[in-house]
Amino acid sequence: MKKLILTICLGCLSLHIMAQEILVETLFFESSKSQLTIKSKEQLNQFIKQIKLKEISVVSIVGHTDCQGSDAYNIALSKERASTVLNYLQSNVSDFKPIEITYKGELQPKEKNTSELGKQQNRRVEICYIKNEFHLPTGFEMPFTHFEINMNKDTTIVVNAKGTKIHVPKNAFNCGVNSNSNQTLDLMFREYTNSAEMAFSGIKMTYKANNFEYHFNSAGMFEIQGTYGGKPVELCKGKQLTVDYAIARQVKDMAFFSLNKTSNEWKMEQEMLPNRPMQIREKVKKAPINENAGGGSGKKRHCPLLRWVGGANANNEIVQASIDTVKFHGDEPNDNKKGLFANNGRTATLLASGADVGHTYPDIIRGLNVPSFGVYNCDQIYQLPKVVNVLARYKDQDGKLISNPYLVSLIDLDFNGAFSFSAKSFSCNPKGNNALAMFTRTGDLYLLKQEDFAKMKVENDGVYTFLVTKANDTIKNSKDLATYFGIKL
Repeated sequence: MKKLILTICLGCLSLHIMAQEILVETLFFESSKSQLTIKSKEQLNQFIKQIKLKEISVVSIVGHTDCQGSDAYNIALSKERASTVLNYLQSNVSDFKPIEITYKGELQPKEKNTSELGKQQNRRVEICYIKNEFHLPTGFEMPFTHFEINMNKDTTIVVNAKGTKIHVPKNAFNCGVNSNSNQTLDLMFREYTNSAEMAFSGIKMTYKANNFEYHFNSAGMFEIQGTYGGKPVELCKGKQLTVDYAIARQVKDMAFFSLNKTSNEWKMEQEMLPNRPMQIREKVKKAPINENAGGGSGKKRHCPLLRWVGGANANNEIVQASIDTVKFHGDEPNDNKKGLFANNGRTATLLASGADVGHTYPDIIRGLNVPSFGVYNCDQIYQLPKVVNVLARYKDQDGKLISNPYLVSLIDLDFNGAFSFSAKSFSCNPKGNNALAMFTRTGDLYLLKQEDFAKMKVENDGVYTFLVTKANDTIKNSKDLATYFGIKL
């Protein structure tokens, strides 16, 4: 029997984990007995599998009794029961050490001891545990670049060698600082320029508007954050940053999107037309991101990470995909008439000045409006006519089944990006140039190159077993991952 404890699990909390959710596995005992029942052993065997896979960590083991017998007798009996469980775990899991073992006797009944059913519920041992969160290896997390700025002066920061600039207006931050002070803000900037960097970013890359789901073909994605005194701050009402962004890829019919921090939905901020002044379009009505796996099967994605990434091919050329593979916004002359972006007639900054009529943009897109700290993306959007839903199993080079797959990132190498899914279930474009990167729950990295993925002939929904290569020793960061898959940096 499992029970979720949201605040305090009596007798099973240590101070350093009080902020985490505590789960309880409950084992029941016969009257006056400390031996494990057949059912309790079955529970423990399943529990042991989770411990061995490092999916959980045991916090404490707590013994309890009903009210039959003296206080001293019940304390001793509860100790015997807790010790029985501890010994069983230690005999099956090497180096097993819970943080705490306690014996409560009859002091903490779960039910009233006025009936046989109540007494049965009180003859128990509770194993309190926490679920281990997956932590991405440090090398795959894009680092922030930090800049100290005076909050009371207009400031322009050049954030990289490519020429990306952030223009910060004075008095833009609601952090309670006296306007005459010279206190500084820690402004942080990082970007994702290729699909290897995006692969495990945790950023959603699907966009829904007017009952259609679109994927992003990214020209570059960046994140801006700010702290004062070590605490996050936000822009004051009516203030905004302006970014001159050096795009990473040329893509057709690009727009500028922001990711809502609360709803985790993308919103189109500005559409950029390459051969005439950029037009600000009507804001698309907010619609929840489709959490279905690729929008095809109706199966809900279980992974906290969900992302599609897109872009150009390895030669930095715009991909001219056939209509049966993908459909880009702007491919048909009447696309705008269908109501995706309705022009409201207001012109904005010449973001794309100097661009030609061949759907190319200048290297630096000037005047992008950033109304709040967060994640922003310059993207083309497109749709897939067909999505295949995969139930995935993985075997290593020796043909051994991998028992603890956790997170998979699927990269279509014809575009600048990647989706992340729960490793056991994902969706893909059956005509895509797909490659796969998978982390186990214990942090092992396995890879599948595009030519090996193609040999799988993933054409219809179903169960597929992928033979993947362990890459812990060779792939330490996103740059290594890009080199492995031939992704242009």
